[in-house]
Formats: sequence, structure tokens, C-alpha cells
Amino acid sequence: MLKAWSRAYARSWLPFVRPAENPSQFHDLAAIHSPLPIDLVRAYTDWSGGQEEGVLPPHMFAQWGLPLALQVIEQSKYDLVDIINQGVHMRCNGPLPLDAPLVVRASLHSMREEQGRADLDVRIVTGTKQRHDLVEATLHTTFLSPAARRAALRQSRVHVEAWRTVGVWRAEPDDGFQFAVLTGDFNPIHWIDAMGRKSAFGRTVLQGLGLFARSYECLQKEISVHELDLRFLRPIPLPSGELQVQVSVDPDAEGWHQLRVIDGDSRVRAAGRVLPYRSENKA
Repeated sequence: MLKAWSRAYARSWLPFVRPAENPSQFHDLAAIHSPLPIDLVRAYTDWSGGQEEGVLPPHMFAQWGLPLALQVIEQSKYDLVDIINQGVHMRCNGPLPLDAPLVVRASLHSMREEQGRADLDVRIVTGTKQRHDLVEATLHTTFLSPAARRAALRQSRVHVEAWRTVGVWRAEPDDGFQFAVLTGDFNPIHWIDAMGRKSAFGRTVLQGLGLFARSYECLQKEISVHELDLRFLRPIPLPSGELQVQVSVDPDAEGWHQLRVIDGDSRVRAAGRVLPYRSENKA
């Protein structure tokens, strides 16, 4: 991750090293990741609020998957320093073992360019040599012009009759730095005050994947999460105050519950949906 962010800032400072146009085809990338130190996994699990032992948290793909994802995006003409993480979709097909090497693949899932913005969805698939698709994650990333950025953060319009709170958490002042140490995501807007003030957010904010991890663990305490799709609507300031993770009381016809993360003023910070495991998709 440190190498990836070093390259990103070098490309930003020396724009002539970036491609002038996007390639006609993006190359897929793959790597074998050695088992993580148990102390690192334990520290990450404690930070995110996890309780399950003996397996890797599925959302820990930030630790091994983001370097490959950034290398995929590096093939584009865009300045990675301007990247905005808009959300994550994650599907869990099985537990990730602690003691086995991980097979990690990253590829461009889709790209859309229109009206001052470019949306790149990057897919990260993690597994083992026995099964390659234990955790499938898609990062929704965006590059925005200043005008498009002002209109990007909007509240979810999904109408829900009733919500119930499944968990409460808060982001502390040093959580951006703690998440960086645990995952390698050292983008300075998350932990250096001066860089945060110069960013589009005007202050340091929690990494989107940190929000995703904490929300997943709140859900997991009451729901066995099979699939989670969460979009980041407003950044989580550091510190944040109390944040509530809420799901709709009633699922839809396919079993999905609507999901939102709200702050103390009931503003929606993130929204999406969650699909619990059922007997037919546990097998």
C-alpha cells in the first residue's frame, strides 16, 4: 500500500507520467498473499468490533486487496489523489482461513464517464487454492470535477416504513491513523489534519472501508451477513459522535433488508441493503 500511494502521489506531481487516454482494455491482476500475522488480525478484529475467532474478517480485504485495486486504476488517465470511495458491495461465499495463503485477483468491473465524473468499479476476489471466490468485493470509486463533487453527496431516497437499530459505534479522533496502520491505507486526508483541511471534505474523515468494517460488525452481531451493499453518502468526520446502524424491520421479496448509518442529527451517512444467510445459500 505504501508503494501504491507513493506511485499515486508521484503521478499527481508529475502528470506527464500518466496515460493521456484510458486503455482500450484494462489488465487483470493477481497475487498470492502470505498468511497474515495473528497479532495483526487480532488487532484489526478488535478495532472493527469483530468477535469471530479462527477466521479472517471478510472486510479485511482492504489489507491485501487495495494495492492490487490501485494498480488496476493506475492503468487509467485519472489522478489517484482525487479518488473518492463511493461504496462497497461484498458477498461472502465462505470463511477465509487464517493459516492459508490467499489467492487475490483484481479487475476493472465497469467504467462510466459522463457530466464531469468518471465511475470505476473494481472487483477484488479473495480465496484459496482450493476455492478462489470465498469473498467477492466490488469497490465503487469516483473521480469528480469540482461542480460534480458539490452535487455528489445525496441522501438515500428509499422509503422505509420502520427501522430498527442493530448497533451503535463512533469514530474517534485517531481512528483514521489506526485503520491506516492496520491496513496500509495511508491516504493522508484520513489522519493528517492539514491534508484533511485541504481535501474536498475540509477535515480528516474516516476511510470508507473503515465505515464498512464497523457497520458490518454491528450487523453481524444480529444478522449472519451473506451479502452487503453499502454506499457512502456523507463522510464520517473524526471524531464523529454517535452513529447508528439501522435496518428495515421488513425485508423485501428477495430477503434483502434496507440499511442506513445515521448520525446524532439523523443525517444519513451511508445507505444500502443487506442480505442475511438463508438455508439455501449457506450450502
